[in-house]
Amino acid sequence: MKSGIALLLFATICAAFKSATPADHRDKLEYFQGTFEQALKKAQQENKPIFMDAYTSWCGWCKELDKRTFSDQTLADYMNNHFINVKMDMESGEGEKLGSKYDVSAYPTLLFIHQNGRLAHRIEGFMQAPAMLEEVKFAEKKLERLDRIEQRDK
Repeated sequence: MKSGIALLLFATICAAFKSATPADHRDKLEYFQGTFEQALKKAQQENKPIFMDAYTSWCGWCKELDKRTFSDQTLADYMNNHFINVKMDMESGEGEKLGSKYDVSAYPTLLFIHQNGRLAHRIEGFMQAPAMLEEVKFAEKKLERLDRIEQRDK
């Protein structure tokens, strides 16, 4: 009988940890794992723009964005549903080339990029989640204008 109770208790604890993991993961931005070129292809396939968090390892405000802004449930859910999110270190690998292409010289810089690769909107510096969500929606309007221009020019 004791072993049955112990087994039931163990199963309950395991289930609690398993159900906590997705909730913890849901409350943060989900970043695409791969190259920027692969992210562009995915953006084209899903008909979504790209959001790029351009950061450096030494940037304190970049870390604050992760901790205080991108951990906001409402903002993270919105961005995960509407964008292909990319996090790029501007001082290493592919980030150096992209930093030059998109003229990134301050950190953090947040870029909203059309699936054709054109920059539509940028934000420089730290921002709290509610203000960030407003800015994201403004960026979406600029991205929609780029879509209309692309459709007209075809």
